[in-house]
Amino acid sequence: MVQGTRRFFFIQIAFTCLVLVLSFYLFLQLSADLKRSSEKTNKEILSHSYDIIKRMKMQNQSSFFFPLQSIESKESESVVLEAVAWYLGKNKIWCYPKEFLFPPFNEPSNSSGDVVTLSSAKRMFLLKVEDGRTAIMIFKTSEYNKVFSKFIIISFIALILGLSGVLLLFITLKSFKTDEEIAPPLFVSQQENPVDALIILKKAMADLREKNLFLETELRKEKKRAKSVSSVLENLSSAINTGFIRFDSEGNLQSFNPIAKNLIGLPILFRIGENFKKMFKNNTSLLDFIENSIVKREIATIDEIKGFQNKLLFIISIPILDEMNHFEGILLIIEDKSEFYSMQQIVKERETLSRLGEVAAGVAHEIRNGLNVLSGELRLLRKNYPESFQERTARIENEIGQMEKVVKDILYYAKPIPIQKETIVCSEFINELTETLKEIFPDTVFSHRSEVETFIADRDSLFRALFNIMKNGAEAAGEGGEVFLSFQKKDHSIVFHIEDSGKGLSEENSRDIFALFTTYKKDGTGLGLPIAKKIARENGGELKLSEPLKLKGAAFDFIISIQEDL
Repeated sequence: MVQGTRRFFFIQIAFTCLVLVLSFYLFLQLSADLKRSSEKTNKEILSHSYDIIKRMKMQNQSSFFFPLQSIESKESESVVLEAVAWYLGKNKIWCYPKEFLFPPFNEPSNSSGDVVTLSSAKRMFLLKVEDGRTAIMIFKTSEYNKVFSKFIIISFIALILGLSGVLLLFITLKSFKTDEEIAPPLFVSQQENPVDALIILKKAMADLREKNLFLETELRKEKKRAKSVSSVLENLSSAINTGFIRFDSEGNLQSFNPIAKNLIGLPILFRIGENFKKMFKNNTSLLDFIENSIVKREIATIDEIKGFQNKLLFIISIPILDEMNHFEGILLIIEDKSEFYSMQQIVKERETLSRLGEVAAGVAHEIRNGLNVLSGELRLLRKNYPESFQERTARIENEIGQMEKVVKDILYYAKPIPIQKETIVCSEFINELTETLKEIFPDTVFSHRSEVETFIADRDSLFRALFNIMKNGAEAAGEGGEVFLSFQKKDHSIVFHIEDSGKGLSEENSRDIFALFTTYKKDGTGLGLPIAKKIARENGGELKLSEPLKLKGAAFDFIISIQEDL
């Protein structure tokens, strides 16, 4: 009886061990299959995701707004795209479908993209692109879900069988505790081995679980720290007044800050990876500068580059090298130097005026003496010669008057303008100005609109400047034409907008319209607009070309500064 019981005991042990080994082997096989299926699913998700992003780029659209057909992909039965979205930080800027709720996520740390498992049937792809946005795509993983369900069911069955065998063995061992014949050889020095093994296993699992929780906590801290640093860098790049643009060694756009876009006037529809030749095809100077910087791979500068809204920019190009001294691209640092260049131009003009004034004073004195002699001789000729000479002497006298006017204008332009400010009533000032012009141009319509009642300025110089500009406009408009004048206050300045109904200025004429002695009229002296520009600057303002508001001809903005409130 005891011998049969002993045999049954060993058979039971062998059966239990066989069940445990088979269960463990089956569990390992299923785990390997599940791992392979998971890796295959991740590869397909990465492949589909990059294919979708590639299709977006091929659409030649803004990265923020791409057409719906751009998200079509070669879907398979194992991986199916369910939703796609763009995030900037934690802010959703676009998604499809619109009502889809995306789960919370941490920004990806991997430059090639992260695949996050949401459940056995869904996974999420995350990719942070160079300009700071995060692409998110949700995929249904039907094939992996089937493998996972199979793994769960079979693992559960294997676990039940294994636990049943262990339980049966434990009951058998307990029943043999009182059997002295069997007990000694079995339990000598290892009576509690099965129980101790379970305790050790539980303790090891508890330690692993605790370490896993610790590592997850540390990982979350590092991600939060990295996100904080990234946010600080983004805020700094947005706050500084200097723009920067980075290109790789092939001249493709890698990154930029908003200041650079505002200064240099980047195209509205551009993408990271766009080549500089396409971005700046209309800006030859900047195009050549970037191309030379990439070819020469050395620090270079360029100044007075025309930027957005006629800003004058100073740009420095710095080559980017890696730790092995390999060329990786260039960094453009851009600064708005419009005020500096404007001040530099004013200084040059004042130096020129100073030299011109010295010369003009001496020349004007000699010319005036000669003109006075000629005028006196003309008066004697009129007395001594018959009326047939009157027409000729009148023409000579007219030319003398014209020469004397040129001399006066040169002296006015060369010498400092005495500024004596007074309160000016707009309605009276406009009436006086238009009445004076109508005496010269009776067939021209002079219209005006004023948003200012009174202001403080130097009346004489202001009258002369506006008279010169409106006189040019009336000559350009011709008989029956119109000249329009408007007054407007902006901050601490008064803007006088003048435009005419003439043909306007060509691009070539616009470039040197304010140059001294430059005129496109038959009897012009080339001093009217330069004098008006000088008067504007002496009054703390500027004279510049503008866009017409009412008529289709040339338009000017004459600006003066004011200190007192109106």
